[in-house]
Amino acid sequence: MTMTPDNDYKNALPLGFQLQEYRIDAVLGAGGFGITYLAQDLHLNKPVVIKEYLPTDLAVREASVTVAPKSTRDQDAYQWGLERFMAEAQTLAQFKHPNIVQVFRYFTAHSTAYIVMDYEQGESLSAYLDRLQRPLNEAEALSIFLPVLDGVRAVHQADFLHRDIKPDNIFLRTNSTPILIDFGAARMALGERSRSLSVVVSAGFAPFEQYSSQGRQGPWTDIYALGATLYRAITGNAPPEATERSMALTEDEPDPYQPLSGRLESQSYSPAFLAAIDRALEFRGKNRPQTVREFQYLLQGKIHQTPKKQPEAERLATEKSKQGIIKPKAKQEELIAGRYRDNGDGTVTDMTTGLQWMRCSLGQVWQNQGCMGKAKKYKYDEAIEAARQTVFAGYRDWRVPTIDELKTLIYCSTDSPKTWNDTGNVCEGKHQKPTIHPDAFPNTTSWVFWSSSPYAYHSNGAWLVHFCNGSVGFNLKTLNYHVRLVRGGQ
Repeated sequence: MTMTPDNDYKNALPLGFQLQEYRIDAVLGAGGFGITYLAQDLHLNKPVVIKEYLPTDLAVREASVTVAPKSTRDQDAYQWGLERFMAEAQTLAQFKHPNIVQVFRYFTAHSTAYIVMDYEQGESLSAYLDRLQRPLNEAEALSIFLPVLDGVRAVHQADFLHRDIKPDNIFLRTNSTPILIDFGAARMALGERSRSLSVVVSAGFAPFEQYSSQGRQGPWTDIYALGATLYRAITGNAPPEATERSMALTEDEPDPYQPLSGRLESQSYSPAFLAAIDRALEFRGKNRPQTVREFQYLLQGKIHQTPKKQPEAERLATEKSKQGIIKPKAKQEELIAGRYRDNGDGTVTDMTTGLQWMRCSLGQVWQNQGCMGKAKKYKYDEAIEAARQTVFAGYRDWRVPTIDELKTLIYCSTDSPKTWNDTGNVCEGKHQKPTIHPDAFPNTTSWVFWSSSPYAYHSNGAWLVHFCNGSVGFNLKTLNYHVRLVRGGQ
């Protein structure tokens, strides 16, 4: 992440120090749990971000750069936290999601551990809001938070929680794509064990259950933090601290949290949007949305009343694993064609590739669970530009798919068997047209769709798929063909 380098932090590795194949160039940040560096990968000649485990309450750096516990009394807690730090690195390395920070390596050295991540250009949501000097309107907030919620949903589906969502931990790339950074599971676990909760709880953004090692945590814990972050984005302030709310409620005094509904309703904010944030900030976890998807629907006005609690919601209560990471039980979802997850907003996510697709071709309108109207045709350059200009389902990072991505949509519905066909060969036998699954992509024309992949042997050519028979070919970029957009991947 790009931040202002701080080269004066006394406990940091010296600038220029070579940590395996990485040269330490600057300190990006430091806290009670560790230090974050800007470094140069000397093998690949590119900048990276490295996070070092160094809990200042328990350990110090010795003259030899080795990290050591302050005393024999701190040894067990230090080692326990080190193991949690590595477990978190293994967790993060599993995620290949456009809205989650990418971890590509972790290792131990100097009696501590390190996580290596992609270096991103941009700024934190906190810095962006400070620079903007005004609240976000609803459209702006949704364009940032719906993708973040997608990332959180992926985290929850992998049976983990973030546990430290706040404006500082949402990073905006230079193209405005948000990513979730700095997971707090290991940090929170060590704080609970060493009784230093003040180090790990973010006042105003953490719900009350995070202030107690006995607190019942689950997806609703992250949802509270997301609601608090949204509250900050549209009001300019964090909501009242959970401890302050607890004290007031214990003493039969009014909750110091003042609901947004009725207070901020205007042309900038819909009643449903404000009511969703209020629900996310309910003091009791059972009164909040129980899943990220429910919260997404509430924010967009797709649920107008509190839905009945599903039986699975009770089973989402979490227990601490031996790794100190919270694991909610994932809920089974019914998929279209056993492959596509309906996101309820005119998009589907291919669970085999992780790609999110628009269900309609460009030019069509998603309405009443179908694609209305006629798909438009574009020259290649027009298609690329149309993708850049598209804002749909709260996202603005849509793009024309590569040829390999587009081929994954080819579905050969011959009598036996029905198969997915990404080989580039035409569908054999008597197949239905178009050669794409009609339940996932209704009213698709049996014609040609552009990919973004240029044809290597002709500077004015690009690859395409013909959904009449599933064939793959190329043609001149000056011809007019259809477009279906995708996001994620790459």
